[in-house]
Amino acid sequence: MAVKVITKPDRRYFQDKDGRFHLVENLSLTASTPVYPAVLHKMKRTMILADDRSHAVVSLDKDMCVARNADMLAVLVAHQQPTPETWASLKEHMDAETAQAEVVQEAKSKALFERRRKAAEAR
Repeated sequence: MAVKVITKPDRRYFQDKDGRFHLVENLSLTASTPVYPAVLHKMKRTMILADDRSHAVVSLDKDMCVARNADMLAVLVAHQQPTPETWASLKEHMDAETAQAEVVQEAKSKALFERRRKAAEAR
């Protein structure tokens, strides 16, 4: 018997200094040494947020932290270390996003049903 395992990718969010969350499609972390002279332990770390929807690339400060909460399957890029209150706020934000997506899907399915019904009546 074959078993199919479906993994759900982490949702990635960027938290502004004012506390708002933004969904991030692509998160890239790179590290490089200076061109010359290469000095030991002087790595240059660049963190880039590339949003596929807006096609915007934002380079972030070195002191920003990337945290992952395995319970929510979420990655959070923030200016400060996330607290339990931050995770609770992010969970509420994610739940609201999910609820809104469900409402949109329901409206689309109703519109499709109406179009099919009108097409059937026109025949």
